[in-house]
Amino acid sequence: MSDHLLSQSEIDALVKAGAKKGKSPAKQEVRPPAEVVKKLFTALEPKLGEALGLLTANRAVTFAAECYVKKGAEVDDKRYVISLGSTEEQVEVLIFVDEQAASSILKKISEEPERTEEYFTASNMEVFGKVIEVLADEFSAQTSDLAERHISLSVALPKGLSSLQEFLDSKAEYVVLKYNLEWNEDEVGMLGFVMKNDDVPLILPDEDQQETVSSIDDLIEDSNNGQDEDIFAHLMNELSSEEEPAEEVVVKPVQFGNLKGGSKQPVKGEDNLEIILDLPVMVTVELGRTKKSLEEILNLKPGSVVELDRLAGEPVDVLANGVLIAKGEVVVIDETFGVKITEIASRKQRINRIK
Repeated sequence: MSDHLLSQSEIDALVKAGAKKGKSPAKQEVRPPAEVVKKLFTALEPKLGEALGLLTANRAVTFAAECYVKKGAEVDDKRYVISLGSTEEQVEVLIFVDEQAASSILKKISEEPERTEEYFTASNMEVFGKVIEVLADEFSAQTSDLAERHISLSVALPKGLSSLQEFLDSKAEYVVLKYNLEWNEDEVGMLGFVMKNDDVPLILPDEDQQETVSSIDDLIEDSNNGQDEDIFAHLMNELSSEEEPAEEVVVKPVQFGNLKGGSKQPVKGEDNLEIILDLPVMVTVELGRTKKSLEEILNLKPGSVVELDRLAGEPVDVLANGVLIAKGEVVVIDETFGVKITEIASRKQRINRIK
């Protein structure tokens, strides 16, 4: 039986062999994106925070975090508020804000900020849609600058918290742009964009495929290397490829015939006013106006009072097609409102203003 006993070295060898047979986690393949995507990533960094700050009236700053290409199956499976956007070129772009960052924003713009246990209600998602629209607008603006043409990104209303995996093809490669969000000097989470790597050339120019042209320095270097015949052939090809001079264009002065007949008297507007008397004109009575910040507008609810810039009893404005033509007092006629004209512009003034 002693013949079957194992030495300590043999036991150690078996243990190591068993460890090698154990399954190790697959290494995720991450690679850098195209140069034009890196430029977009850098251009968006300050703009996203500035836009969120203007929307929410809070100090918001975004910092570049990660920019890479990865297969859909390897993208993280965290919980985000996600909106699916699409361009006119049918390029789909996911806009995501993680749970912590979305909660911090909703604490400021939520319709029910006191309900801290549940921010991601349907009504709050409608409000958060404005945040998604701001991020989409900045993405469109910076993409348009790089593409040197207008790129429009339309987005859908977010439905609540979900995973990026629900929107991605596990086998396809995706470009991921991630930014850290600093909210009132506290880092609160992350936001960003995801789109298919194969779709990038549809909205952004591929700088790697730009046509290269031989420079003078290259030709001089070739000459020093004894390639004079190649240089001569290159120059002859350039000369032969030039466009032929355009044919000479004969320019002659235009000749008009003499006009005969017709009235020499100018037509007066009021003499022909009957022609347009049956045209419809939109008449509007304006009680008053005021200015509110976006934050104040988002906080409006049933029962809120909006103060106008007009005193009680002051005449209201009467406008025709948006042009002020008269002032008057509000009256009630058989349970409906009306306006009693107290001041009115002259007939000529009203015609000139409506034109």
